[in-house]
Amino acid sequence: MTLNPEEIVAADLSYSQLACLELRIAAFKQLDHGGVLKFLGVKPDSGRLATYKKLRPGLSPKARAKWDRHPEAVHFGIIHAGKFEKFLGRYQGLLRSWVHATQAIDELLRPKARAQRIAFHAQTWNTRAWRLLNRLAFSRRVLGLLGRDKEFFRHAGQDVTTGPRLRLTRALTEIPVATNPYLRYHLTGNYADAALPLYLRREHFEAIRRRARRIRLYLGPVEKAPGKFSGFNLSNIFEYMDAEGT
Repeated sequence: MTLNPEEIVAADLSYSQLACLELRIAAFKQLDHGGVLKFLGVKPDSGRLATYKKLRPGLSPKARAKWDRHPEAVHFGIIHAGKFEKFLGRYQGLLRSWVHATQAIDELLRPKARAQRIAFHAQTWNTRAWRLLNRLAFSRRVLGLLGRDKEFFRHAGQDVTTGPRLRLTRALTEIPVATNPYLRYHLTGNYADAALPLYLRREHFEAIRRRARRIRLYLGPVEKAPGKFSGFNLSNIFEYMDAEGT
């Protein structure tokens, strides 16, 4: 939305994902920036269910029925409601209780130059327990039980641990950790003021609010989404496609 597109078609095979997006859109339309952060789950808020009642009339009947069935997800913040986010919650519990103390995690997340990040990773962070945690957490068995949809493994091959391990090492060393929202969520279970995803940053809030009506939801495979497109932002769809489809 920050690039001022004429239209965005959000296509997904999962209606739950589209329902999450629809509720986000309603929040952007009716709340201020701080209210969005509270309602979604970035900031503490004990009144999310009351806020949902205000947003509810702006949802489609199908989305209202979806969220009416899951008040607990609204109460705890919908950004934390997914299967993978719950898997990360278990991961974070093991990280804090078995691998690294809170002080070490806090130190990791402080701003550092690249050389300092590399040194901290080598000397403090990359312990045997850390490596074992990630071998277990990103193993085929654990991902299948607690994390990813089983369809992921149809095309992922046998080795599913090397990729995440290498990407995690790069994120801890080559990319500034302090401002990386996805790494912060991976390690702590939430974002921070200095590490927010693009769509949640204050400087983009008004543009997204004004253009939210340009988003069209489509339930189905992305290759069948109607329209002509000048650009694509593809998530993990290749994990669910065969070689011919890609």
